[in-house]
Amino acid sequence: MQQRSFDIKASLKIWKEYEILSNEEYSKVILYKINLLLKLMNSLHEKNIKVDSWKIWCEPTIYKLCYHSCSLIKIYYGTNLPYKHEGKDILIFDEPSMLILFRAILENYLTYFYMFGSNDSEEIKYFRNLVWRYSGIVQRTEFEINTKEAKEKQKKEVEFLNSLKEELLKSELFNRYDKKAQGIILKGRKPRLFKSWPDLIKESKLNTLLFRNLYGYKSNYSHTEFISVLQVHQGGYGHKANNVKSHHLLLLLHGIICKTILELKSFFPTIESEYDSIEPMLQDEISSLANIISSSNPFLQNPEEFT
Repeated sequence: MQQRSFDIKASLKIWKEYEILSNEEYSKVILYKINLLLKLMNSLHEKNIKVDSWKIWCEPTIYKLCYHSCSLIKIYYGTNLPYKHEGKDILIFDEPSMLILFRAILENYLTYFYMFGSNDSEEIKYFRNLVWRYSGIVQRTEFEINTKEAKEKQKKEVEFLNSLKEELLKSELFNRYDKKAQGIILKGRKPRLFKSWPDLIKESKLNTLLFRNLYGYKSNYSHTEFISVLQVHQGGYGHKANNVKSHHLLLLLHGIICKTILELKSFFPTIESEYDSIEPMLQDEISSLANIISSSNPFLQNPEEFT
C-alpha cells in the first residue's frame, strides 16, 4: 500500500494538540497505539500465518519494545517510596528511571529497524539476524556456571552455536568482509556488525536534530555519571498529576511507536492488510506522528519547538 502523504499543517496540528495534554492524559493515547501495535503483531497468530524461521524474532523484539514503553508510561503516574515524611507518603516523578527506559526503548527500536524495519533486502536482514543471534549465544556460552543442569544446557547451546557459526562461514555476505573484520565478528562482539547507535539513528531516518545529544544524555543516567547524580541532588522530582515535566519524551515515544507500526506492516504483508482496515483518520495520525520524528520532516528546522 502507498504511504499516506505528509500533510504539514495537519501534522503540526496533531503534534500541538497532544503537546497541551497532561502527561496522564497523553499516556492513555500512547497506550492505545501500543495496544494497536500488539494487535497487529498478534494477527499473525490469529490468522495462522507461517513465516520464515528467522522472522519469528521480530515478535519478541516488538514485545520488548512494548514492555519498556508501558513501564515508562507507568512512571508518569508517580512512584511511591517506602518512606514517609512528616507522616505522609512520598510520591515522586522518577525521571532518572524514565530516562534509562527511554534509552532502552530507543536502542530496542533501532535494533528492530536494523533487522526488520529497513528497506534492505531480505538477504541482508537475514544475515544481520544471523550475526545478532550468533553474538548473543557466544556471550551466553561464556557465562560461568556451576550446576549440572546449567552445564547440560550450555553444552546444547555450544552445539547450536557451532551450527550458527557454520552457516555464518558459508555466508556470501560474511565472506565480503576482510579477515580482520571476520575475526571480530566471530568473537561475537559485534551483534550489529560495525554500526554504532548514532549510525543506526541516521540509517533509521530518525531526525538527528530532534534526537541530538539524546542518546549520550540518557547514557549518563544508565552509567550513573556525575550529571545524573547532580540532577537528583538539585531535586524537583515531586509528582504532580498535571505535571508536564519530560512531556517531550512522551511525544518522541509516541512517534517511535507509530513509526514501528508502519514498518511492521510493511515487513509482513498480512499485517498490512490488517492495518488497512483501520479508520483512515487514525492511519493519517500514525503517518503524521511517524513523519514528525523522521528526517523527512520539512518543518522541523528548530527542534526545540517540539521538545
